[in-house]
Amino acid sequence: MSRRLPRLFFVCGTLIAVSLLVRDCAVWADGPSLTISDADAQQSWPTAERPEKTKSSLTISDADAQHDVAVPLDVKPGEEDEETEEHAPHQGVVLGVSSAAPVSLTDDFEESSYWLTDYLQEPAAPVPPMLRDRGPPVPPQARPLTEDVFVTEELRRRLVNQDRNRRYTWGTSDFVLGSESSLRATSDLGSLLGKSLSAPGARTQSRSPNSNDPRIRGMRAGRLVVSGSYWSPAREDLDTPLDKIDSRMLYDMAVIKGPYTARLGPGLRFIDFQLIESPRFEEGTRALASTSLEYQTNGAQWYGRQNIWGGGEDWGFRVGYGHRTGNDYETGSSAFDAGGLMPASYNIRNMHVAAGYDPTPTSRLEFCYLRLDETNVEFPSLIYDINALKTDGYEVRYSDWDSTVYDLLTVDAWYNRTAFTGDTSRVSKNRQIPTLRELFFLADDQCLVTDVDGMSAGYRVAVTWGQDECPQWTVGTDLIRVGQQLNDVVPDTDVGGMPVEGKNFPISRSHSTDVGLFAEQVLPHDSGLSLRTGARLDFVGTDARDRVPGMGVYEGFPPQVVEKGLSELKQADLDQEFYPWMLYATAEQPLNPSWTLTGGASYGMRPPTLTELYAAGSFLGSLQPGLTYVEGDPELDAERMIQLDLGVRGDVGNLRVSATAFYAWVFDYITYDDISLQYLPPFGSPFEPGQTLQQAAYVNTDLATLAGFELLADQDFCSWLTGFAWMSYVQGDDLSRTDPSRLGSLQREEFGFDPDVPRSSVDGAKHEPLPGIPPLEARVGLRVHEAQSDPRWGVEFEVRMVDRQDRVAASLYEQVTPGFTILNTRAFWRPRPNFALFGGVENLGDRYYREHLDFRTGRGLYRPGINFYLLTEVQY
Repeated sequence: MSRRLPRLFFVCGTLIAVSLLVRDCAVWADGPSLTISDADAQQSWPTAERPEKTKSSLTISDADAQHDVAVPLDVKPGEEDEETEEHAPHQGVVLGVSSAAPVSLTDDFEESSYWLTDYLQEPAAPVPPMLRDRGPPVPPQARPLTEDVFVTEELRRRLVNQDRNRRYTWGTSDFVLGSESSLRATSDLGSLLGKSLSAPGARTQSRSPNSNDPRIRGMRAGRLVVSGSYWSPAREDLDTPLDKIDSRMLYDMAVIKGPYTARLGPGLRFIDFQLIESPRFEEGTRALASTSLEYQTNGAQWYGRQNIWGGGEDWGFRVGYGHRTGNDYETGSSAFDAGGLMPASYNIRNMHVAAGYDPTPTSRLEFCYLRLDETNVEFPSLIYDINALKTDGYEVRYSDWDSTVYDLLTVDAWYNRTAFTGDTSRVSKNRQIPTLRELFFLADDQCLVTDVDGMSAGYRVAVTWGQDECPQWTVGTDLIRVGQQLNDVVPDTDVGGMPVEGKNFPISRSHSTDVGLFAEQVLPHDSGLSLRTGARLDFVGTDARDRVPGMGVYEGFPPQVVEKGLSELKQADLDQEFYPWMLYATAEQPLNPSWTLTGGASYGMRPPTLTELYAAGSFLGSLQPGLTYVEGDPELDAERMIQLDLGVRGDVGNLRVSATAFYAWVFDYITYDDISLQYLPPFGSPFEPGQTLQQAAYVNTDLATLAGFELLADQDFCSWLTGFAWMSYVQGDDLSRTDPSRLGSLQREEFGFDPDVPRSSVDGAKHEPLPGIPPLEARVGLRVHEAQSDPRWGVEFEVRMVDRQDRVAASLYEQVTPGFTILNTRAFWRPRPNFALFGGVENLGDRYYREHLDFRTGRGLYRPGINFYLLTEVQY
C-alpha cells in the first residue's frame, strides 16, 4: 500500500494539471496581443487591422512578454544588417499572427508584406550545423540544452546529418536524433531506438538495462548491418551491435528499413549512426564543457557524464567520459520480487575522444576513439553474466571536396575489438535459473565459463560527382574484415558417482572477408520528383579453424571427450564463398504542396554470419525459451530478399502524418530447426520451455514473407498543446516449414532415427509464423510545452499499447504473450540557457509485464516496475 499511495497522488495531480491546461487552451491559443507601429509615421495599429503604406520599419510589440521586434520592410530575411539580426526571432518570443487577418501593406509594398507575414508567422528554426562551402557539415558547437527534445519530422529534416538526408529516402528510412536521449533517460543506442518516437519500424529486445538488441521490421543482427565503424556483435546474446555506444555520444542515427543503401555492405536492414564529432569555432579558439548527472529509483541507477570540447577555426576536439552503475530492479509484482529482485546489476565506463583538423579550406580529417569497460554485468534471462569486458574502437575519416576531379571524396578506415569473460557463478544467476546446476551436473563450487573475442576492421572509399539539388553519382569500394572466437566450457563433473570429462562448445576462431563495389545515384527533377538508385556487388569468403581444444564427442564409459575437427563434426568444408549483390530504387514525388508519395523496390542478399556457419553447440540465447544451444551449418545458403515499399507523407497545417506499408519475400530465409532428441521417446519427458536445454540448428527455409505497416502523426491543437500517435506492425510467415536441417538429419541418422522427418519433428505444419516477431504496438500521447519554437519547459504524456502476440512458432516452443498498456510521463525545464532539468516516470501504473521478445529462461524476464528518474545538465 505504501508503494502505491505516492503513485495515486501523482496521477491525480497530473490529471488535475492537464484539465486546467486544457480549459485554458482556447485563451492561450489566441496568443499575446500585438501592435504594429511605424517608427517614422509614429502610428500604431492592432494586428487585426491592415496598415496603410509605410516606410522604414515596423515594430511588433508583445504586451504580455514586454518584448519588441523591429522588422525592416525593405529587407528580406537572410539579408538583414547587424542591427536587424540582434532582433532575430529565435532570440526572443515567437509571435503568431492569425492567417485570417494577415498583416499586409499596399500594392507598392506587396513584396515587403509577404516577407513581413513570413517573419511573423514562421517559428524560428533551430540553426543547423553550418556548411563550409559544399563540404560535409561541421558538428555544432553547443545547442541549447532543450532545443530539440520534442522531435518532429520537420525538426528531424533540419537537423539530421545532411549527407544522410541526401542519401536516404524518408519512408524507407527513419531518423533518430541523439538529443532525445536526455528526456527519455536512455542508456545505449538500442535503448534510444526502442524509446524514440521517431523510428516506428524499430523494436528492441532488452537483455539488461544497458544491452538492447535492435529489431528492424522483424530482423535482427546478421540481417541487420550496423555502420559507423561497422559494429558486429562479438557474441550474439551477451553483445549487441548497439550496446557499445552510449546514447549521449550520438548525433543522429538512420534506420534503413530494407536493402536501400549500397554503401554499408551486404545486408537486408541497416543502421547508420554518426557520433558527435569535433567542433569548429569561426570566432577563434574556445573551450567549453558540460556536466550531467542522472538517477533512476528502480535499481538505484546512477549515471554521470563529463564532456569537454573546444577548438579554433580549422581544428577541434571533444572528450567525454561516462560512468553508469545499477543494481537489481523491482518488477511490477511484489509476489515475484519476494523470490528475489530481477538480477540486472552493472558497472560500465565509457570514453569518447574526437579530434579534427582541416588541412585546407576544402578538406577535413576526423579521428574518433571509443573505449568501453564493463564489469559485473548481470543478464537475468541468459545463461552467462559478464565478469569483465573491454572494447576499443578507432575510426579515421578524410573528406575532400570541390576538386577539379570530383566534387566529394570520403575515405573511412576503422578497427574495433571486443573481448570479455563471463560465467554462471553468481548466487542470483542460480536463483533466477533454478535448474542451471542440475542441467549440467554442477557442484556448488562449479560453474560454466565463457570467453569471447571479436573484431572488425576495414575501409570505405567513395567518390561523388554533382552538387546538392543536382544529379549526383557516387562510386566506391570497401573491405570489411570480421573475426570471432568463443569458448563455452563445461567443467569436469560427477554424474551419479561417474566422472564425466568437461567439454568445450565453441565457435572456433573464424573470419569473414568482404570486398565490395558499389554505386549510387541521386536524380532530382524539376517537377519535384527525387529518384535514388543503387547497386552493389560483393565477394565474401569465410573460414574457420578446424581444431579447438576440448571440442569433440563423448565416447566410452565413463564418457571421455574424443577431440574432433569442426569439419568432421559438421561433415562440411569450412572454407565458404558467397557472391551477394544488391539493386534498389526509391522515389519521392510531391503530389501537391502538402502531400508527398514515397516508394521503393529492392533486391538484396545476406550471407550467413560466422555464428550461423560455425557454432558448435554454443549456449546462445536465441529462441524464446532461452536455454538454447545452437549448431551452425557451413553449407547454409545466403538469404535473398525482394521488398516493396509504398508510403505517403503529409503536412497540412497543424497536422503532420506519414504512413508506410511494405511486403518482402525472403528466399532461403535462415531460421531454426529443433533437433533435440533427449525429449523424444524413448529418451525422456517432454520439453519444458525455459527449464531444460533446447538444441537448435540453423536451416534455410525456401520461402518466408514479411509484411506490415508504420504510422507516425502529430497534431498541434494550439500553440502549447500537441498530440502524437505512433503505430507499427510486422507479420512474418514461414511458408515452407517442411524440410529438416542438414545437421538435424545427420544427428537423427547417427542415433537410429528417421533422417527425413519434418523440421523440429513436427508434421502437418507447412506454414507457420516466424519466431521472434513482435506484435502490433501503438503509442499515443500529448505534449504540453511553452508556446514558442524553442520552449524552456515541456511535459509529455505517453500511453504505450502492445497487443497480444498469438502468432507463434509452436514447433520451436514459442509461447503466446499477453498484451499490456504502459503509461509514461516525461518533462524538462530550462531555467537558464546553460542549465536544464529532465525528469519522468516510466511504467506509471507499476504494471507487471514482459515483452514477446523477452526470454523465458528460469523464472522468466519481466520488465521494471514503476521508475522515477531525474537528470541535470549544465554547460559552461
